[in-house]
Amino acid sequence: MTHVGKYEYFLVILVVGLVLALMPLTAGATEEPINQLTSIVYNSQTSALDKKAYEPLLHQIIILRMRMERGDQKSIHRAMDHFMDMLVVDGKFGRGIPRLKAKIIYDFCAEVAPPTHPLSREDYLVAFGTL
Repeated sequence: MTHVGKYEYFLVILVVGLVLALMPLTAGATEEPINQLTSIVYNSQTSALDKKAYEPLLHQIIILRMRMERGDQKSIHRAMDHFMDMLVVDGKFGRGIPRLKAKIIYDFCAEVAPPTHPLSREDYLVAFGTL
């Protein structure tokens, strides 16, 4: 093996090692938003004192998944809007879910599927404060 060949061999091993090392980090990047949303809500529920507060959200995610399987965009938007409305009740964070958790979930939803009737900036601040 020549002097240059040793370096090429080293570079190939280095590149393959980096790809294998970074693969778990990029695996979640291709995850569907509905799976990410389910994970966020479920993880929030498992660390919550009032676990029942999250059950309506998880039920709405099931409805959202069923509508996604049908592919009806209007009903998907209605289901997502309803899900986001569930996080904001009477201008305050919703249904026994801590404000920070509700804000994280709401912000994720707004990022991946902007609501058809988004909260105004003022209503957002009333519901979630300036966390």
